[in-house]
Amino acid sequence: MPRRSQRLIYVLPTISAAALAFAIWSMATTGHAPPRIVPTRTLSTQTASTVGNSGIPHANSLAAAGIVEPSSETIRIGTEISGTVERVLVMPGDRVKRGVPLFVLDSRIAQAELLQRRSDLSAAEARLAQARARIPGLAAEVEVARSAVLAVQAENDDARDIVRIAVSLQLGNTITKRELTRRMNSQRTTEARLSEAQARLAQAAANLALFNETEGGASIAVELAAITQTKAAVKVAETNLEVRTVRAPVDGTVLQVNLRPGEYAQAGSSSQALMTLGITDPLYIRVDIDEVDVPKWHQDAPAIAAQRGAPLNAMRLTFVRREPLVVPKQALSGQSTERVDTRVMQVIYALDAAGATILPGQQLDIFIEASKPDLQARINE
Repeated sequence: MPRRSQRLIYVLPTISAAALAFAIWSMATTGHAPPRIVPTRTLSTQTASTVGNSGIPHANSLAAAGIVEPSSETIRIGTEISGTVERVLVMPGDRVKRGVPLFVLDSRIAQAELLQRRSDLSAAEARLAQARARIPGLAAEVEVARSAVLAVQAENDDARDIVRIAVSLQLGNTITKRELTRRMNSQRTTEARLSEAQARLAQAAANLALFNETEGGASIAVELAAITQTKAAVKVAETNLEVRTVRAPVDGTVLQVNLRPGEYAQAGSSSQALMTLGITDPLYIRVDIDEVDVPKWHQDAPAIAAQRGAPLNAMRLTFVRREPLVVPKQALSGQSTERVDTRVMQVIYALDAAGATILPGQQLDIFIEASKPDLQARINE
């Protein structure tokens, strides 16, 4: 028993020391070191020399990403009305002038409607011509009625004189009572005929006035209003036919075509534009500058763009404008160290891509010389 106890005194500490050593070794080999944050965009040795020649120090530059876009920005071509695509008249890469047709929708119904409206206009113009043709006849009727009034007026004056003479004669000795009554009845008859002739003259004059354009004749005004209305209907039909031909809004280059003949083009906004267009001469680049780097940025600072895969092809940038609104970052790289809540200031530069193949939508690495704010001067202020 004493010998066994003496062995335990030496064996147990040895086993404990070995277990402790194994635990330390296991922790050292299986532990995770803190992740090392590696800059997503760094200047290579070749690019560093180019940057230095451009006046942008390597150690004092802002690195950002930029998307090449047309100087007009990307124009998403749509349609005002929905319909089946009949013809697509351009291909990606075509240079077009403003007003050139891009694609045409099925226009058979619109053409038929236009023919109907033009037929209605022809009928309205024919009715107006017919109304104007009645004016000479109505004027002749007025002259006939006026002549009849003059004739009856003369008869009435003669009858009035006969009655006046008869009244002045002595009744019984020179003229009988019956003769006097007959003459007075003749006068009343001529007066009635005169009233009738004057009424016919007034009616003929009123009919003529309906077609008198200078005095706003009602019949002519109705026909003129009908022509104006049908002309407006023709204009609507022409516009309805015209909008089925979608034309280029500016001089530019066709960047993308997302429709084919026979497909249905939906009016309104959609996730995918029917066609995209833009002015590619010159090209602009939209640079996203992280909000933490905004205090270091200055619009007069030199800036260059480096094409990925060709670091020696550094291109000078010219400041155009700065967007006034800071927006959430859109172009995420997908790295685990990147924050999705980052906001960026977007700056637009003109890209001098002479001799380089740069396409809209291409992503470039941007390097801008950072300004060093004088903190002491700001504190003193």
